[in-house]
Amino acid sequence: MYKIISTVALSLSLSTAVHAGSGRTVIDPQVSGMQSIGILRGDTPEGAWVGGMVAIAQTACHVAATTAGHNIKDGMGKPTAPLEKISLIFAGVELQVIHALTDPFEISTTPPEHDWAVVIAKKPTCGMNFPVLTPQVTTASVLPSEGAAVRMACYHHDKKELKNKLSHESCRLYAPGQKFERLYQNKRGHPLGVHNCTANLGTSGCPLIINADGHPRFIGTQIEAHYKTGAGVARLFDGQYVKA
Repeated sequence: MYKIISTVALSLSLSTAVHAGSGRTVIDPQVSGMQSIGILRGDTPEGAWVGGMVAIAQTACHVAATTAGHNIKDGMGKPTAPLEKISLIFAGVELQVIHALTDPFEISTTPPEHDWAVVIAKKPTCGMNFPVLTPQVTTASVLPSEGAAVRMACYHHDKKELKNKLSHESCRLYAPGQKFERLYQNKRGHPLGVHNCTANLGTSGCPLIINADGHPRFIGTQIEAHYKTGAGVARLFDGQYVKA
C-alpha cells in the first residue's frame, strides 16, 4: 500500500542469505527469528493491495499487529478496503482482521505523526501460539546525532529477486531535521524518525528494528518515502500504541 503526499510513500519485504538490491539481504524468517513479520493485504473491487506488518502481541484468540495508518484509511479518512477484506499473512497462515485502531485524534493519515495503526486479527483456533516481535517505546529525543543503528525488515516488491521473500537492510535512524536536507525539521518533538533504508512501493507498514541486549525490538513503522532526499520516514512506537 502506498500514499501520496507532497512527496510519496510506502510499505513491506524479507527471506536465505543472498544479497539482493541496495543493501537488502534476503533472509530465512525461520532462521532469523523474523516470523512475526509479514504482509497486510486488502481486497477491493479495483484489485488487491499489500503493505507491511509485524505482530507485536497476542491473546489466546487474537493477534495484534502494527502497520501504517494509511494502509487502513486514506488521507481523507476513508477506509482503503472493507475490514472483512483485510488480512494478515505471516508465519505461514492468513488471519482475518476483525478490528483496526487508528489515531483517535485525527481523521487524516497524511500528517506523519498520525500515520499509525494497530490491527486485531482472529486466530484460526484459540490457544494457537504465534510469533511476536516485542515493541520498545522510542522517542526522537533518544536518537543520537550520528543516528541509531537499525534495520528494516520487509517483503519488497520492486525487484523480481525480492518478491515474496523476506529481506532486511541495516541503516541509520535520525531525529527529524537532522539529515536529508533537514527533512521534517518542523516535526521536531513528534514521534518520528528519518532513515536511509530502502523505502519503495509496498514498504508502508514494515517494521524498523533495533537490537537490545542481543534481542530484536520493534521501535517504528515505515510510512513514507521522500524520493528527492532518499529518506524513509518512520512513525516511532510510542504511548499512543500502548493505549490502543
